[in-house]
Amino acid sequence: MKRPWFDVYKDGLGNILDRKGKKFVLCELIQNAWDQHVSCVDVTLSRDPRTKYVTISVEDNDPDGFKDLSHAWTLFAESEKKADVQKRGRFNLGEKLVLSVCEEAVLLTTSGGVRFDGTGRHLLRKRRKCGSLFTGRLKMTNEEMEGCAAVMDELIPPDESEGIVTTFNGRVLQPRNPLAIFKTRLRTEVEDDERKLRPTTRTTTVKVYQPRPGETGTLYELGIPVLETGDTYHIDVQQKLPLNFDRDNVPPSYLRTLRALVLNAVYSHLSEADASSPDRKSV
Repeated sequence: MKRPWFDVYKDGLGNILDRKGKKFVLCELIQNAWDQHVSCVDVTLSRDPRTKYVTISVEDNDPDGFKDLSHAWTLFAESEKKADVQKRGRFNLGEKLVLSVCEEAVLLTTSGGVRFDGTGRHLLRKRRKCGSLFTGRLKMTNEEMEGCAAVMDELIPPDESEGIVTTFNGRVLQPRNPLAIFKTRLRTEVEDDERKLRPTTRTTTVKVYQPRPGETGTLYELGIPVLETGDTYHIDVQQKLPLNFDRDNVPPSYLRTLRALVLNAVYSHLSEADASSPDRKSV
């Protein structure tokens, strides 16, 4: 019997996610759904009565669903998203991080189903005609639940041109109107002939948004918040960012370049005092 080189300690993997906070669970599941050929993504989060647990579900209507069900549990399986700079995924790691903090979970898709529980992984005979449905049960405090609800409002969902409607507990997430849109060449990552991610520079679209009251200026990757910058505006880059492994930061030089480009794009919206202030640290 061929034995794998590695075993993975589920709780240890879950500790990686705990550093990011439980709201990362929703971001991972939603970005995976947005990367598919979907027109509808429905997200629910509810407290299991009189328990420390909540149930999260994310359902989409991608006609193909999961092409390879094993990717739901295989760490670092080759991802089709690596070759597409306009997809958010890279390492095929996100679902596994989500599973690592769940007490139990079920994934149903067009290629079959799988249940994860205290006794292990179980393949199901059920399958969907269309789309995927992930349901997970995990511990969450009321404060963590509030953080998850807050991050749903921080997302920049796809607009009408992309034809995707996203809901959270039955409420439609409204697209935001950008203050400025421009094209430029920026660093990104793409798969090479050996299926390794390599740095490259490509032309992409950048969207600039006015933060809502109470929000902090943030750098986004295709609508998913990545890094709070404290800048005057939200900056949403429409291709893969050159992220670190934890996917929560970019090189300082990249951020400096991006800030200069955004400043040029929004200059007409700045007041004279803002534009000339020596204390203004960013756009």
